[in-house]
Amino acid sequence: MLLAPMEDVTDPAFRLMCKRFGADMVYTEFVSSDALIRSVSKTAQKLSISDEERPVAIQIYGKDTETMVEAARIVGYTGYQLRMPGEKGSRKGCRSRNATEYS
Repeated sequence: MLLAPMEDVTDPAFRLMCKRFGADMVYTEFVSSDALIRSVSKTAQKLSISDEERPVAIQIYGKDTETMVEAARIVGYTGYQLRMPGEKGSRKGCRSRNATEYS
């Protein structure tokens, strides 16, 4: 069972509760690449993930490729394994040509 991402809902407490009630995987709220590279504290809080929640998918969005890449690097520094657009992966129903499955 997967918990879908919901803005202002899937915070750490909610994700942990869903894991305890049987969710196999949870997602963070949407993370703005612009806000992430500018160290906006509210955005950084969305990446606060406990070991009990794992595995966790992180969704980064933005319009500028360079900003998206930098945001992915920031997330990578926090210890998440990332798969970048263009690497082998699947889009699992996502309509974005740049989306890939993160592992």
